[in-house]
Formats: sequence, C-alpha cells, structure tokens
Amino acid sequence: KAAGGKGGSRISVASAAPKSGGGGISLGKPPPGFTVESKQNDVATKNNNAQNMPIPQLPPNILASLRSNSTTGEVIRSHLSLVILGHVDAGKSTLTGRLLLSLNHVSQRLLQKYQKAATSIGKSSFALAWFTDEDDSERERGVTIDIGTKFAKTEKFDFTILDAPGHKDFIPNMISGTASADCGLLVVAATTGEFEAGFARGGDASYSGGQTREHIVLSRGLGVTQFVVAVNKLDAAEPAWCQERFEHIKSMVLDFLKQNGFKEARITFIPVSGLTGVNISNSDKVEDEDGWKALKKWYKGPTLLEALD
Repeated sequence: KAAGGKGGSRISVASAAPKSGGGGISLGKPPPGFTVESKQNDVATKNNNAQNMPIPQLPPNILASLRSNSTTGEVIRSHLSLVILGHVDAGKSTLTGRLLLSLNHVSQRLLQKYQKAATSIGKSSFALAWFTDEDDSERERGVTIDIGTKFAKTEKFDFTILDAPGHKDFIPNMISGTASADCGLLVVAATTGEFEAGFARGGDASYSGGQTREHIVLSRGLGVTQFVVAVNKLDAAEPAWCQERFEHIKSMVLDFLKQNGFKEARITFIPVSGLTGVNISNSDKVEDEDGWKALKKWYKGPTLLEALD
C-alpha cells in the first residue's frame, strides 16, 4: 500500500504468502544446507556430466542408408569446400589450373588455346591460371581479383574449389570465399625473396606485411581448421628441389599455424611445382622428368591430390 508523506510516498509491501486456495509466490526459507556455493557446484557437476556423456551413434545400417542413393543404391560422395589461400604471386591460380588438368576437368586443347593467347600479350606462364581467372582484367593484369569457383572430383571427395585473391587490396573478396570453406590449401612460394615477402611481419623494414600471415589468421577466425600447405615453385629455388629450403619454410609456417590454433595433425606440407606439374599427381604426364627425380631423392610423402584426399 502506498501512503503519502513528506517529500514523496512510502511503499509498504504486504505479505506475499498465498491465501488458502489462491495462487502467488511463497518466499519460504531455503532448505537446510543450501548455499550459493553448493548450488554453483551442482550446476558445474551437471555440466561436466553432460559434456562427458558419449555422443549418440546411429546404427550402421541406418548410416549406410543415409549415405547411399535410395533409388540407385550408389554411395553418396562427401563434399568439401576448399579455399586456395596465399600471398600474391605465390602461384595459387596456376596450381589450381594444374589440379584441374591433372583431374581431366579441363582439356589439353583448351590449355593450348590459352597458351597461345597468353603468349600474345606477353604472359605465357599464366596460361594455367586462366582456367580460374576468367575475367579479361584479371588476365591482363595477371592478378586474381574475385573468387574463382570450380568443381573437382578426386578419388574420395567432391570439391568446390574457391580460388581466393592474394593481393591485399582484395582482402574482402578473400574473406567472403573463406567464410564458406571447410578446409584450405595454403600456397607458399619457395623462391628466394618471395617466401620472405609473403611471410614478413607488418613491421619488418625490408618488406610490407605479407598476406600469408594475414590469410592464416583470417582463415582460422572464419572456421578453417585444416590445411594442406603446398610449398610451390620449389623447382625455381636455389638450388632446385632443395630439401633444406623446404624444411626451413615448413618449420616457419608450421610454428605460425600452431600459434594461431591449428593442430599439427591437421596440417600436411607438400613440395610441388604448379607450373611443371611435379608432385601434383602420380598419373601426370611427366613434363619435368629431372624435377621428379630430384624430388624423389629425399621426398617419400604423398602427392598433392593424395594429401587432399
């Protein structure tokens, strides 16, 4: 009840206990032994029990039916979105074009057409990149501007390949592509100076900030948790196919990936040459036979396509 008084009103709260047969709120005494701490402990125990409960599993026959086409009985293939990341001029589009060529998703005849057209404008080494860089301005400048989308089928997966731009001016486009990716292919140039420029810190005196670092940080924040790292252009390193150069790049990039929350078990490093096709696929026609021989002297790991699978 409110009662007037000097300077205002007083509020008197009547008993909140319910009358017989009526509703209301009863503010009774807490049960014996009740404390705030004991309540918090009970909540924490329940949360821990919930987290430690086993994840329910579907019976094998139900899983098999979900993974197959009900009409034909064929197994439904897993689909992944793969974003191609890395510093500008690391060879991302060329490597993507080589992947498509190795999987027979593009023809040699089309490659020959692009080689002729690229040579006519003084960019003969960019022919493979034209499979993803389809805009005239991208081809003239030799720089990926927007996300290039291609589809590829490997032995185990159906991939949507998202070729992201590496230039810092087009970071918003890179972010839009990475946001929809399940996993990443990080392309790092092994040539002297190119790796250092791409991996430089923003405050380094010799280089401005490299996009390799920025792409790693942004991709982790956007939900990418596993990478295949392609150490590209190892055929142009000094000396060519140098194991020490590969191991140096691997150690530096791996340390930075782990600092940003990536697990080492979900990272694979592959030495490749996107331009000549070395270590892309075992079924490739050998364009650089000497490069394959030099690499196989010390490298016994998977090809790039095997690593993606």
